[in-house]
Amino acid sequence: MLGYEQGIRNCNACSLSVQQANPSFDSSGDQDNGGQGTDVWDFRDAVFPTVLMDGLNYLRTSGLLCDVILITGNDEHPAQRVVLAAVSPYFRAMFSGTGTSHEFLESKQNKITLHDIDSAILGQILNFIYTAEIQITENNVGDFLVAADFLQINSLQNLCCQYLRSQMNASNCVGIYLSAKSRNCRELAVNAKRYALEHFRHVVQEEEFLQLPFSELKGILGSHLLNTTGEGELLETITKWVEHKPSERSQFLQSLVSEIDVWQVPAEKLLSFVNSEILLRRLRDSGFTSEQLQLNDAVVLGGDFKMAVDKILSQRCDSPCSKAQSHQVAHSKKIRHSYEQEVIVALGGESSGFVLNSMECYTLGYDGWRCSIPTAVALSGIPNPTQVMPPMRTQRIFPACCSADYTIFVIGGICGGKLIDSCEFYSVQSNEWISLASLPIGIHGSGAALPNQVLCVIGGRSDQGIEKRAWVYEERFNLWEALPPMQLHRVHHGVTSLNCLLYAVGGLGGKHTDEQFLSSVECYDPALQRWIPIAPMHEARAYCGVVTVGSFLYAIGGFNGISWLRSMERYNPLTNQWTLLTPMSVARSSFGTTVWNGRIYVIGGCDGIHLLNTVEKFNPRTNRWHCAQAMQVRRLGLGAATVKIPLKME
Repeated sequence: MLGYEQGIRNCNACSLSVQQANPSFDSSGDQDNGGQGTDVWDFRDAVFPTVLMDGLNYLRTSGLLCDVILITGNDEHPAQRVVLAAVSPYFRAMFSGTGTSHEFLESKQNKITLHDIDSAILGQILNFIYTAEIQITENNVGDFLVAADFLQINSLQNLCCQYLRSQMNASNCVGIYLSAKSRNCRELAVNAKRYALEHFRHVVQEEEFLQLPFSELKGILGSHLLNTTGEGELLETITKWVEHKPSERSQFLQSLVSEIDVWQVPAEKLLSFVNSEILLRRLRDSGFTSEQLQLNDAVVLGGDFKMAVDKILSQRCDSPCSKAQSHQVAHSKKIRHSYEQEVIVALGGESSGFVLNSMECYTLGYDGWRCSIPTAVALSGIPNPTQVMPPMRTQRIFPACCSADYTIFVIGGICGGKLIDSCEFYSVQSNEWISLASLPIGIHGSGAALPNQVLCVIGGRSDQGIEKRAWVYEERFNLWEALPPMQLHRVHHGVTSLNCLLYAVGGLGGKHTDEQFLSSVECYDPALQRWIPIAPMHEARAYCGVVTVGSFLYAIGGFNGISWLRSMERYNPLTNQWTLLTPMSVARSSFGTTVWNGRIYVIGGCDGIHLLNTVEKFNPRTNRWHCAQAMQVRRLGLGAATVKIPLKME
């Protein structure tokens, strides 16, 4: 248990030594001017990188100081090795042999031929490398994505993914999904597959749907989220897909039919399918004679299908099947839903001196926060069955927290002065907490995010002090691997992902053992495997909230060593600029932050005097804050996340 007076502010374990913001006075500087110290300015020229790149591009386009020529077809493209190697791991390995046990022949060649890349595409990519400008269209986005993946230019690949996400529709979502999956663009693949599931009735009408591989179609048919009129439509969809290439796809008929609930298929559609040419062809291919065809469809499609057909037709149709013996079998109805609704979850933290492991949630149809989560929500407001959310296995304050569609991850934290290394995740589908492999060290005040659907934990405070280390979770082996460390040590900072990049925002720390409040921001590029500093925020802040909405990153509230903050600012990665937005109505720090239905929610925390249970929400489109339902419990240092549950339209 933490003392109330200690816990009411920010983290007790982080004693704060506030340093004055730049310009700073260096008392150890030169003692000129009669023994008086000199002012030391830490200055950064934000225009200089642009001047540098403009100069390099001028040299390239003028053919000056170019030491390599890239050849595609009959065209030659002069460039500088050092520039190409700086942005592309592919070129870096080619020119320097980095990451390999030997040198490539190209490292000593002045002319290098690149196969399978169109000359015009390569020319535009080189222009992008030197100017950061490119024009993406429907006609060239596919070529750019392939080339960016091949050359490992992550920033261009991210731009292509953004473009495809903005242009996604029923006619192209399948192609986008397959392309994204083949190039390890996991976030885009997840978005495209979800779009296909939510618009399935329209997707199956498109020509692109017929190109789905068997394994992908089987996965879609097995999904509970599927916008369809019923199982009868799915049976017709299977028939349509198989008939597109019957000689190749008939072998998959049984496996695909097993993914639908044939007991819910209307009798007329069952009868039509049983008598269809596709089933007769499959039976003939299985070696049955014409006399055996009426008796052996169960061999091809399984006993459950045969029993369902006999039972349904005997009940609904005046057919020879009505004379057959009724098969009484146990059957569990398959429940599907066309849409999903988000649920906000607040968990852990400290309240009245006690460290918590409890959870509470809020969603559509609730008149307040509750400790039970619905199995589904309805637009009509009709109550649905609920289930009590189990507490976390470990009490935690200041844990790292992030979420995927149906899962909340909680990592580390502190309880009773003891650092926690354990990790666990909550599955909303099974309504249980499940343990993950522990971190290599106990840590609190760290941040977590899921760039490209991979769980990462960044910074925090351990027994050794403020960390700059980072870790990634390897799901296949249930263990944590080290990532390259940040440039600065950070604790109580914000962490989020945007366009497959990992961002560390503000916090408390510095280059070495410093403990100053930071306005600096850095992002991790997995392709380059290094942290890159970006534009700093307008205001230093720790204990803040950081989230991503659309193509922007938002930093909210916090504490700057002097006062609790109301301010909010937005980062645009395309311009590398922060913009101040409307501040919150109440200054707060150590709160939970999440996004629900496109709105940013700040939950609980403290205002410097009281622990809070109040909630505010921000609409990015209108730049306005609104009050929301308060939690049941006041919480400091809590985690907040958003998960999805079925939405019923009745």
